[in-house]
This record gives sequence, structure tokens and C-alpha cells, in this order.
Amino acid sequence: MGHASSILGAIGNTPLVQLTHVVPEGGGAARVCVKLEYYNPTGSYKDRMALAMVERAEDAARTITLETGKPLAFHSGFSWQDQSMVQLNRFLSMHALSFVHFNMIHMTNWVINGLPERFPKLNVIWVESGLAWLPYLMQRLDSEYMMRSSEAPLLKKRPSEYITDMYYTSQPLECQHPKLLEATLEAIRAETQLLFSSDWPHWDFDVPATVTDLPFLDEDAKRRILGLNAKALFRL
Repeated sequence: MGHASSILGAIGNTPLVQLTHVVPEGGGAARVCVKLEYYNPTGSYKDRMALAMVERAEDAARTITLETGKPLAFHSGFSWQDQSMVQLNRFLSMHALSFVHFNMIHMTNWVINGLPERFPKLNVIWVESGLAWLPYLMQRLDSEYMMRSSEAPLLKKRPSEYITDMYYTSQPLECQHPKLLEATLEAIRAETQLLFSSDWPHWDFDVPATVTDLPFLDEDAKRRILGLNAKALFRL
């Protein structure tokens, strides 16, 4: 079988074994073999499908970047059936955690696996999971990265620096702790990276006053968040 230059080269490159007890060698016209798929990196033939999906997604990302220039949006959803959520016995609890939980997983994979370096012209938007989780993830990933940077060899700067280059929609904006919100907007560079979203007509929708009433934003930042950032990002 030789050797693979990376783990991807091992996917599908599994051995064939002849079943000599089913059809004895030399005893018939048929030669029956089985492919030992458990030699795939994760022990499953599904590795083939996963690789095909990733390669197709990469091709789509190249198309988005090179042909349309449009951003890629991540919108997670809540799911009480997910194993990480089944222990929550209130909708409030599940709704508070699930959007954030899934976007944190996607963002961590996106950053640590070096997708911003592989597709530097691809803008990414994170949708409908609020903003309060972002300072936590920035600090947490930076802390881990500084201790185990060898596990993220594609990165050329700290994870938080990639996160502040991304874009975010505002809803649902967590306004109950103004000082924490102010620090969060500063951390993500909201004046250029934040896009207002209402999520109307859902029960937790935000009105434009959610942004215009913030005392720590100047008028220019408010105008940018309410529309000019989106206009620039989508080239409208």
C-alpha cells in the first residue's frame, strides 16, 4: 500500500483480502474479496463520503470567492435531539445554549483547521447566535493555541485575530449587561464587522432601537451597523 503524505491519503486506501474459505483458491471461476474499511482513519467507510463532502464544499468556497465575491454564512439551529442538549428540561435553557453551542463548534473547527488561511478572500458571517460568546471563545482559543500551536500548523496569527476579521449579525443582542456588551462590541470591532438583523417576526426579534439606543456607540458606528457594513460586505 505504500505510505500516504497525509491522513487524507489514507481514506479509501484500504486493503483487499481474498476470502479463500468462501471460494477456495483455484476452486472456481469467482474470486471473492472484501475491502477492510475499518482501516480508514476513523474506522468507517463514511470517511469516503465525508471527504467528498469537504472537497465539494472547498470547490463551492472557491466559486463563492472567485466568481461571486459573496460571503459564506453560518446559521446554526436549536435541536433538543442533539446529545449535548437532551439533559436540558426547559426550552429557555436549550434555546439559550444551542445556537451558541453549535456555532462555537463550527467556528473552532473553521479557525483551528486553518480555513481562513486556505481561503483568505472568503468572508464569513455568523448568524443568529448573539455576541456574548465571542470574547469567551477568543480568549479560550488563544490560551490553548499558545500552549499547543503545533496542532494548528496553518495558523499565522492567534485565533482571536481571525475571529475579529469575521462578520456577525446582531440578533439576539444581549443588552442586559451594558458594560459587558460594550466590551464585546469592542472585542469584535463592531463598527466594521457587525450587521444589524431583526429576526422578525420571531418572538425574540430586535428593533433598530436596540442599536440606536446604545449610549457608547457614536452616530457613525450606528449607521454602519444598521446598514453600511452590510452594504459594503455584499457590494450593494
